[in-house]
Amino acid sequence: MFSQETAESWAAGMARMDFQEPGLVKTSLEWALQGAILDEPILDAGCGTGLCATLIKGFSRRLEGVDLSANMLDAARETGHYDALHCDELVSFLQTHQGYGAIVGSGVCVFLGDLRPLFAAVKRALVKGGVFVFTVDLHDGMEEVVVSPRHHAMRLHNPKHMLTAAWQSGLELLRFERCRMRNDFFELRPIEGAAVVLSNAGETDGSV
Repeated sequence: MFSQETAESWAAGMARMDFQEPGLVKTSLEWALQGAILDEPILDAGCGTGLCATLIKGFSRRLEGVDLSANMLDAARETGHYDALHCDELVSFLQTHQGYGAIVGSGVCVFLGDLRPLFAAVKRALVKGGVFVFTVDLHDGMEEVVVSPRHHAMRLHNPKHMLTAAWQSGLELLRFERCRMRNDFFELRPIEGAAVVLSNAGETDGSV
């Protein structure tokens, strides 16, 4: 759980690292929707202090956010951009909420190991044709997922394994773009990752 002090300093830390992920999510979502404004809500998954909100709010008539930290959500609420905010673990929340036209995850997958539970929950939560737009830190070794050398709580994902897991969950790859996520906080060297767009092209319990 993030403290209030940590929540307040989060945005400053993102600025130091030249955090690109909210902008990458916005660009990818814009590409996926091709000018459409969703009738269904968008969910900002792991919304934190709301760094994505101002960039993605215009793509839907309703924006919701979910985060595990109540202190982060307090900061997100102050942006005034969210129609609803939920304090919950991401996968658990997605397993019990449906009907989203898009789910976005800026910098959230780096804190997850096996992404299969997330992908399965995303498919359930999306309407048919809905999209999951997210960023992920990458590595090109043999392992499916490895601990980041930068922080023990962060994970790097092998793109082939990750996309296979998404396909096995019933999500279709629409876009995969390698890019710079941010700079390392201490060394300020570029961190490589990808902006990804997956679609729920098949039938789902979340269809409306």
